Amino acid sequence: MLLLLLIVAGLISPPADTGAPADDSTFYIDSVLWEVRAAPGGSTEGIALLTIDDGPQKDTTRELLDLLAAHDVRALFFINGEPASAFPERVQEMIDGGHMVGNHGWGHKDLATLSADETAREILRVNEWLQQHKDYAPTFFRPPYGISTPAADSIVWDAGMRNMGWSVNSTDYLFPDNEDSVEQDARQVAERTLAGLENGNIILMHDRPVTVEALRIILPELEARGIRLVLPNAW
Repeated sequence: MLLLLLIVAGLISPPADTGAPADDSTFYIDSVLWEVRAAPGGSTEGIALLTIDDGPQKDTTRELLDLLAAHDVRALFFINGEPASAFPERVQEMIDGGHMVGNHGWGHKDLATLSADETAREILRVNEWLQQHKDYAPTFFRPPYGISTPAADSIVWDAGMRNMGWSVNSTDYLFPDNEDSVEQDARQVAERTLAGLENGNIILMHDRPVTVEALRIILPELEARGIRLVLPNAW
């Protein structure tokens, strides 16, 4: 356990990869390189982590969950409180499907523009909602736009969570929700994601129609490459 804490804190380097981890391995987040690794050896071989931000949404979340289930993979959904309160059944479906739910702020506000009190409300309101309505405590927080502050970091830590960034940006958020171009846009998202993907990467995607179509390309390719999507289970 001490070794794992030191590795996660970035105080020592993990040992060299020793091959693909077993299905029952312990997985943790390397917060220096933003990678998912298997303990105790620190291997990234044949694994990656899929994260999906800005949900839940009424329709696309359901499509994403169905697609992930068809491939028997799990993701970490970083939810916002406002849509979660509008579509609580989608959050329950995430949990029931074996996915992780993370905190992405109540209203997706830029934390750098908020006071310390406003920051606390923006972050902790999501935890309160999840506890009250789903009896669920999130383990990870992703600041909106990837921008955190010292106040936010302190609030996150005190709430028993850990920050999470990413190492592969799918850029799916750059494409409009246009039915006429969604297939073409999805191919670009998939190509960009797969071109930059390496063992251990944390993939950033969003709860959008183009992402659903991009994952129809990405998931079979990951299977062909022998890359398994895993969830962190140690922190």
